[in-house]
Amino acid sequence: MQDRIQFSDDSQALGGATMRSLQIAFFAFTLVPLLAQSPAATGTVTATNAEFRIPFQQPTGGVWTWNRADTPDNASEYTWTVTAKNGNAQYSFGFYLHKYPGSREGRGQIQDLLRAGQASVFKEDAEGRGEMLPDARVAVTVENATILVRISDPTLVSLIFREHPETVAIHSRTPAADYQVVRVNYRDPAQ
Repeated sequence: MQDRIQFSDDSQALGGATMRSLQIAFFAFTLVPLLAQSPAATGTVTATNAEFRIPFQQPTGGVWTWNRADTPDNASEYTWTVTAKNGNAQYSFGFYLHKYPGSREGRGQIQDLLRAGQASVFKEDAEGRGEMLPDARVAVTVENATILVRISDPTLVSLIFREHPETVAIHSRTPAADYQVVRVNYRDPAQ
């Protein structure tokens, strides 16, 4: 950052320590918000592939816990999903982990958590009734501190994104959950 602050001659009347304090305060107020912003999710869709990257925050110690005692039975405990509207329908796809009655607590790395849940695609109609699309495949993996949600079936990509929605909603349910609206980047596969 090469921006400089120019103070008038009157500012020299302030003591050196006061001037340094003002400069430090200015620096803190301009730089800290830039550093504090969490990484944003991204999405790219081509005719054959839809790929969304959802940043996540590692738990302290890097160990994930699921089916926790404080999570009610049948509750959604972890999700990393993408929701796109298409005409009168809405599609959600990604990772889901619900705590089922009698589930034992699990602990492990992020890959262990992903194996404990499911990757699915759901269609919801205008009245809010949803159904899982049984033959729809979505891959959910980890890459560079992001959850990578990918659909590689051109027919499914066309079904969900044929109307080219400008944005999708990213839903994350974790102990440090975020909700984001993400602009979709469409690319012609020939590019």
